[in-house]
Amino acid sequence: MADDRFEPLTATFDGLVLRPFVAADAPLVAEGCNDPQTQRWVPLPYPYTMDHAIDWTTVASHALREDGDGLHQGLFTVDGQFIGAMSLVRTNWRYLSTEIGYWATPAARGHGHITTATIFLSRWALDNGMGRVELCAEPENTASRRVAEKAGFTFEGVKRSAGVNADRRVDLCLYSLIRSDLDQSE
Repeated sequence: MADDRFEPLTATFDGLVLRPFVAADAPLVAEGCNDPQTQRWVPLPYPYTMDHAIDWTTVASHALREDGDGLHQGLFTVDGQFIGAMSLVRTNWRYLSTEIGYWATPAARGHGHITTATIFLSRWALDNGMGRVELCAEPENTASRRVAEKAGFTFEGVKRSAGVNADRRVDLCLYSLIRSDLDQSE
């Protein structure tokens, strides 16, 4: 962490690679972001065009890190299969808190990759100065809520009408992970 932004991160763990997006990832990102399940739970433009994907992989995801918003990464298997995206967003440097977010391609769902990456990235954030990592999911998004629980996050409650997705207000289940949660589990 330097100057209120995360350092660039490339990491290999448990058969996965977390790294910044590059231009060659744009077709994979466009395909994943147009998936109906991804569109259902993640507030994205629809349709998600190749221009959106090129901008995200080459400019926007990197600019958001530079601006201190968080960290926006691609997740891959070590043999190069695209799994999806992992992000730390809405980072508050004064209060040292951030929110983890993710989405997975249809082929990668149900294999535990997102849970593994959530465990890694949330602990990485806590090891790099954050005091709190939040995870928000719509109440009906049972897969995302399972990820939070399996990754050791604590359910805090429902934030009513706290998000917008597809031009509608949505409730969000709030989960958190703090350093003392890790100390208790070790």
